[in-house]
Amino acid sequence: MIKRLKTALFVPTEIINMRVDSFGLVFVYILLLAFIMMIPASIKVARFDKLSLDERLKIQDTFKDKEVPYTIVNNKLSNTSEVMLSDYYIDEEIMVTFALKELSDPEKKTSYRIVFLENGVSIYYYLNGRFATSLPMFKYEEYPELTNINLHHAISDQNYEFWNDIFNVVNKEIKRYIPYVTIGVIIGYTLSNLGIMLAIGVVLALVQRLITRRIISFKENYVIACYALSPMVVSGLLSELFGLRFIYMIGIVLAVIYNMIASNQLLSIRRN
Repeated sequence: MIKRLKTALFVPTEIINMRVDSFGLVFVYILLLAFIMMIPASIKVARFDKLSLDERLKIQDTFKDKEVPYTIVNNKLSNTSEVMLSDYYIDEEIMVTFALKELSDPEKKTSYRIVFLENGVSIYYYLNGRFATSLPMFKYEEYPELTNINLHHAISDQNYEFWNDIFNVVNKEIKRYIPYVTIGVIIGYTLSNLGIMLAIGVVLALVQRLITRRIISFKENYVIACYALSPMVVSGLLSELFGLRFIYMIGIVLAVIYNMIASNQLLSIRRN
């Protein structure tokens, strides 16, 4: 596979030599490319071990001057008013909910909903605005910091003792769950990238097939297109690692050019 990757990256005229590869072998190669594209995202997640100062300030600002009429007493959430359900939006991706009754759909859709229930905290996942699944995170009794805490103190970003206790719990949970999140990112991103590249390969093959006028079989066009994606994938990796977007654009252009070079080369051989 490494030899094929080197060839596909640096010698586009030899891509046609791999046109006889089976679909199974090509699938494994695309899976390798999908894994390469996933690396930056997994590194970013794996390195995330605690909230940054900016993230802490954003969370504090969410609750600043807002009423949070709840307390946690004897490891149970209770309200200090008649309010039974409250939603607070951290950003477009995350919201925090305090719920002493059955959850209702939020006004705005986010990807993650951290829900404080009567006995503990759970996280709810949403896909395209629809509820997907939920997982329990922890019970209040697991953290002494949450014993007899009044969440009304969230109204002030100057209450350092309160916020230190909250962020201490958050950071502990991050460290506990980050290995599982990393595994999820690796699997999810790899499968997502795999599907995208297989689809791009089909598109390139169909376009090239219109040009080759059936002289080259669809299988050959598709295999060539899949190998031609290599510079796009590697440039995408470098772009994410070094924050240089233009590198990715160069890779996309090279992928199209490589596909044309290899296909036209094979077409010329067939015509002769």
